[in-house]
Amino acid sequence: MALQERGGGGLTGESALVLDVRRRDERTLFGALPGSEHLPCEQLPRALAMGAEEWGSTFRFPRPHDELPLVLYSRDEARARWAAQLLLDHGFESPLVLRDGVASWAEWDAGVRVYAAYAEGGAPPEPVAVREAIPTRADAEAGYEEAVRLGLLA
Repeated sequence: MALQERGGGGLTGESALVLDVRRRDERTLFGALPGSEHLPCEQLPRALAMGAEEWGSTFRFPRPHDELPLVLYSRDEARARWAAQLLLDHGFESPLVLRDGVASWAEWDAGVRVYAAYAEGGAPPEPVAVREAIPTRADAEAGYEEAVRLGLLA
């Protein structure tokens, strides 16, 4: 939230590259963080073998680089943690994972809905009320302080 408030209204650009690693059906059915790019985690190993030009034409956004912070998110952060480790193994300096995944964002953005896990090709679940997914409201000031500590904000 602090990145969006202080980054000119969007999450990408000068603040950070925010990467959604969920499947396309999850992103379509349950919403996405505004300004985030999409690269499903199952495609990441192949993507990391691509050059910058092929990456751009395949995914429609530039290949990430270390000068811009990279924030990954998934439904509950498990896939984002796996993707972060894969990026670390391929030389990326410090990919970050959005704590609690989409649930941490859904509290502020009605366009992003929280949902239970489901198998690809299975019937999607009904969205869950944010209060059921997040027991306590996030502390915006603590989030800002963490973003400063991580070098995402000055």
